[in-house]
Amino acid sequence: MKILIVEDEVGIADFLKQGLEEEGYEISLAFNGFEGLELATNNQFDLILLDWMLPKLPGIDVCKGIREKNKTIPILFLTAKDTVQETIEGLKAGANDYIKKPFSFEELLERIKIHFRISDGDEILTLSDIKVDLTKHQIFKDERMNKVANNFIDAQTVFAKMLAKNTIEMLSYAADSMSKTIYPHNEDETVKVKTEKK
Repeated sequence: MKILIVEDEVGIADFLKQGLEEEGYEISLAFNGFEGLELATNNQFDLILLDWMLPKLPGIDVCKGIREKNKTIPILFLTAKDTVQETIEGLKAGANDYIKKPFSFEELLERIKIHFRISDGDEILTLSDIKVDLTKHQIFKDERMNKVANNFIDAQTVFAKMLAKNTIEMLSYAADSMSKTIYPHNEDETVKVKTEKK
């Protein structure tokens, strides 16, 4: 599993990197917001640990920038900010979790494991450019939230109809192809089953 740590305090970043690598994770580091956003959007990571107060680009803007490109990757804020309003602001920006500094490494590790379990358990149905997230009750088209469904039941119905239509088309094509393979010179001929008398 690949984790990106965006943290400007070198001591904290190195501590997290060492601890998580000992747990078997592959770690990349960024020490400012601009670098973190660039790494996050141009590489494949499984989870991001993001500091709120960063040089060059604040963590809240980094989070929003990541969410524009990736709707599903878990983002965990690591920050000393702890007011209700700030917590809500972070969650609205797209964060999945919020861990207050100073924190226990053991608690952080367990939270990371929980988010990996949630990610592994996500039920996402995909058909062409349409995705339905059964866990988050959302429907996407071209990676953007789509307003075609007013609620989750509508989203399931839309997807079911699309899937049924696509399946019928596939079966029709397969049947036609099989018919042409069996009777290449007479497409209208039907299959006749002969039985032998014993």
